[in-house]
Amino acid sequence: MPKKTAGLVRQVAEKTIQAIEHIKSANYVSVYSNYAQAGYTPWDLRITFSETKEVGNDKVVFDDLVTVTLNPALALALVQVIQGNLQGYEAQYGKIKVPTAPTGDQEAKDKEADKSK
Repeated sequence: MPKKTAGLVRQVAEKTIQAIEHIKSANYVSVYSNYAQAGYTPWDLRITFSETKEVGNDKVVFDDLVTVTLNPALALALVQVIQGNLQGYEAQYGKIKVPTAPTGDQEAKDKEADKSK
């Protein structure tokens, strides 16, 4: 980590910075994602955000939108920020239910149930 960045991280951690300003880069984008995958190397972590485009009987198509590469320290800090936000969200709106993808057996049961209607 360059010395300037290390100093900034230390100052933020010690809360000695009085003001932080965010500006939008000319390259700034905002994307919607309903799927993500992650991977890592010894030096960094990557998260690819995608949007589900097509779900068929035997195929799912994801449109990969952006990959974000983070150093491990920032990735850990991001996890902590997300955990805090999720706790606040659940405190206000209730527990988040994560849907599960149907298995082949479940799909067959659903089709049988549809036939009997």
